[in-house]
Amino acid sequence: MRAHKCDCVQGSTYLRVTNSLMACFINAEFFVTHFVYFPALQFLTTMGVFGGSNAVWKVSTLRAYEFRADVQTEDVELSTRVLLGRVRIRFCPEARSGELPPTGLGALFKQRLRWAIGWDQASIQHFSGIFSSKLSCCKKLGMIYLLPMRWLLILTAIFNA
Repeated sequence: MRAHKCDCVQGSTYLRVTNSLMACFINAEFFVTHFVYFPALQFLTTMGVFGGSNAVWKVSTLRAYEFRADVQTEDVELSTRVLLGRVRIRFCPEARSGELPPTGLGALFKQRLRWAIGWDQASIQHFSGIFSSKLSCCKKLGMIYLLPMRWLLILTAIFNA
């Protein structure tokens, strides 16, 4: 955090147990997210994203922004607010933490549904804030890509399939 003059360093996650095909797919997804997608986003926009379970924060920043209990994905919502507030988040994929996979397809569905609802909440609540913020053009484009543009990407993928 000192070296990059940032308020948060987000690490990567992996599944500690990959004894099923579903777990192997999730682990591959995490790998692509943490070792391709997030580093590329940081390279292109100089912006990191806080995505939950593996991060180190400055206590003063967390106290200033606080997590909200009324949203589905408090990490995504907090990340959006702090980025709009010009707080710096950096990504460090070498800082890894292990997680357990969902117990089955039903649990995976519920988890991903909650994540989708949470991303949608953050997109809707902060859509106008992206355009009115004093962020650089690159960071605004990064925020648009992360939040509202994900709907376009999902629709395009569905139509392409």
